[in-house]
Amino acid sequence: MIKRLDCNLDRTNQRSRLCERAQRGRGGSFKPVRSPALSRFPWHFPPQGGSTKPSSKPFVYSGGAKRLKDLCIHLLLAFLCCWSPAQISAQSDSEITEFAQGLRTRRLFDLAETYCREGLTNRELDPTTRTSLTLELIRTQTARAAVSSGTQRIQSWAAAKQTAEDFMAAHRSHPRMLLVQVQQALTHLTHGRLLRQEIEADIASPNAREKALSELRAATSAFDEVQRTIRQLIPEQRGRTLGEHELAVEQLTTLNNNVRLQSAICGINRAQLYPSGDQLNRIDALNVGLEKLNAVRRETNSEQPLWWQTELQRAKCQRLLGQYSEAQTILSELPLKSATSAMKQAVIEQQIKLVIAMGDLRTAPQIISQVSQIKHRSPQLDLAVIELMMRLVNSGDKSWRNKASQQLVQIESNHGDYWGRRAELLVIGTAGIANNSVPDSATDQSSPDLLIRIGEQAFRKNRLDDALKAFGKAIETAESLKNWPLVFSTTVKLSQVLEKQDNNEAASKKLVELANRFVDSDNSPAAHLRGCWNYSRIVNKDPTLVSERKLEFSRLVHQHIATWPAEPSANRARIWAARQLQSEGKWQEAVDHYLTIHVDSRFFPDAIIQSAACTSALIREQPQSTTVARSYTDRLLRLLDEDELAVSGHEQVVLALARLGLAHGTVASDALAEQLQLALTRATTPKMKLAIQSWLLVALADLGKSDDEIESAFTPVSQSESAMLQSVIGINSVLKRVQDSTAGTLVETKFKLAAIALKINLSEDKRTQWMGEWTDALQRLGRDKEAVNALTELAKRQSKSAAAQMQLARGLSKINGEAATQKALSQWRRVAKQLRPHTENWYEAKYNVAMCLKDLGKQAEALKLLEYLKTIPPGWSKSKWKTDFDRLLIDCQN
Repeated sequence: MIKRLDCNLDRTNQRSRLCERAQRGRGGSFKPVRSPALSRFPWHFPPQGGSTKPSSKPFVYSGGAKRLKDLCIHLLLAFLCCWSPAQISAQSDSEITEFAQGLRTRRLFDLAETYCREGLTNRELDPTTRTSLTLELIRTQTARAAVSSGTQRIQSWAAAKQTAEDFMAAHRSHPRMLLVQVQQALTHLTHGRLLRQEIEADIASPNAREKALSELRAATSAFDEVQRTIRQLIPEQRGRTLGEHELAVEQLTTLNNNVRLQSAICGINRAQLYPSGDQLNRIDALNVGLEKLNAVRRETNSEQPLWWQTELQRAKCQRLLGQYSEAQTILSELPLKSATSAMKQAVIEQQIKLVIAMGDLRTAPQIISQVSQIKHRSPQLDLAVIELMMRLVNSGDKSWRNKASQQLVQIESNHGDYWGRRAELLVIGTAGIANNSVPDSATDQSSPDLLIRIGEQAFRKNRLDDALKAFGKAIETAESLKNWPLVFSTTVKLSQVLEKQDNNEAASKKLVELANRFVDSDNSPAAHLRGCWNYSRIVNKDPTLVSERKLEFSRLVHQHIATWPAEPSANRARIWAARQLQSEGKWQEAVDHYLTIHVDSRFFPDAIIQSAACTSALIREQPQSTTVARSYTDRLLRLLDEDELAVSGHEQVVLALARLGLAHGTVASDALAEQLQLALTRATTPKMKLAIQSWLLVALADLGKSDDEIESAFTPVSQSESAMLQSVIGINSVLKRVQDSTAGTLVETKFKLAAIALKINLSEDKRTQWMGEWTDALQRLGRDKEAVNALTELAKRQSKSAAAQMQLARGLSKINGEAATQKALSQWRRVAKQLRPHTENWYEAKYNVAMCLKDLGKQAEALKLLEYLKTIPPGWSKSKWKTDFDRLLIDCQN
């Protein structure tokens, strides 16, 4: 007894936790819904209407209404938490159906499924109750699938079909097996019909049409099988006493009529899935469906829900066949006074669709006004209304545009995201469609504003395909109106969607074509430039097309420069063109592009920096020529004469002039010093000031100024290790072109800077670098022994440091004499063994080994080494030492 009680308590607690989770996720009241069809049979279609939008927060009620709603919630929770499977089995069929239907209406699918499964755990269930619970479980799984997406939808469809299969496999001789078979067929029909609706809304997957036809064929076959079984059972049932749970002849007859109705619906849906060109199969399927509907009508009357559903389907079938007067007659003769609210809405929905099909919109405002009086509308009716509104918009009545927009918001608010999306796509699909009663020119009056609004909303929600459709249709409509500014702005929006989809090639094409079409528009340069940017994003995506795409990118960029040369966007295009040329090693062409960027462009400083780098690279390839440096520095001097040169631009030009002018002697040092002094007064940041002072120190040292004169630049530079290093690099570039006899001040300045740097707490690599600069200054000052001793000590202390060993080797190479050269050769060989092959340091070591061999008179041995290095891939062709190797090879060969 205790064990059984614990088990019941565990089950009750589990239900309680489930209810608590549901209450936290859903708010509001619970009201069971009674379907008229349930008075005869405990099966019906899964609900197709209702909201699919989960509540993000509980509903808020006020006063007594809130207390009443809360009471209903507590009663529901108490029911689920306290009733056992045995108590559930004691309910009537109608109570089970109403309760499960109420949960589904509230979208409490987990609770509904738990309720059914809890009841089915009772082994003592009678056949009727077991059937009812199984049917409700299938309906719940089907309803969940209808409003779900992705993996959950697939799983729910599979679960609904599997539940029916499991029941039929476990209860082969069940007296109510037919009901489960019918519900399984309805699941197939619901799946196929939903796919068909999504195909019409253009939100279905590519294979949805085949899947829908497959589901409808499966449903039709199942309905046919049920009808054959019923025809066999009816004669057997007559004249004999039936068991408690067996279906009576009257029930079987009514069931047969239901099945014929659903089979006819299968045919109608199948007809709607046929392509527009396949009229033969379409008409045949509709005629077969109409015959079945007429047979059901003859055996039913207006007091039965089945009759109403049959009449609505007959009207729909006649409409699809193009027989509008017959459809109108059917709808007008319906006794609406005796119809339920849901049935009245279904009738109005069919009336709206008939009005749309006929193209006669004279009664449309009256119908919409009638619908607006209905408080709780089905999503299908709201969709029909918004389609009717769009037809009015397309007929030229723009006053309906805002009403359609408001209707869109209401649909999503009342029925959820799924129906909101279908409404948006319906608007997209119907925008610009002419009505039969309206002249074609009237469609030109429809405004694309609503479509743009839909596209923007879809874009914000990351429904990119929907956004593309909306913007695409808006562009078509704007084209028909010859509203070119709107065509332009909407195409830009469409390109943004393509960008977010990573479809840069399509985005580029759209923008480039747009800019070239409206070349005089103020926004065309920006659009074209964005098109260029998009194309640059795809250049390296396919290695086999890189060269081809680079050429196309270059063409687009040069097209931009040629078309809009004076626009600010052209400066960005010039930067891109120059960078591409720079990456290809076309230094002179890159410099030409960089220096055409206007001085007031924000890209100008960067252009000067990169042009200086390109010029340096070009000079490295042509070391014997000073023409390149002279030409470049002359162009920079002309730039300095321009009055509109911005402060930051002036600073960068002066720095570039200092780097190349001092290194190659193409600008007088005193003129450079003046320009640097002027730039120093204009510098706006501490970093820029230090950079200028670093080069000013080099210029003053090159002029041979006294310590007192140099002090003004030396003091601030000596406070920053990076600034000192920049000055030393500048001094080294000058020392390469001047005689040692005239470089005294430069060397002394370098020595002082290195001595100060070595007193700073530096990393080992930095210290090794500064030790090399200090010892180089020592050697230039004639203090070779002191320099070599310091480097030898450093090499011993850092025996595993390649940098330290290379510094010693470099120091030894600078000393004349056979003994020093022999030591340098040994050191370079030792270094080469430690380095990874084909690195720049390795090439430097190998070059110096060959140089030492040549200096020692071992020219043949040096030549052999050089030929070996050149032959073994990849050789030295891509190394920065290439020029030195080539020159040394020629010397050794001679």
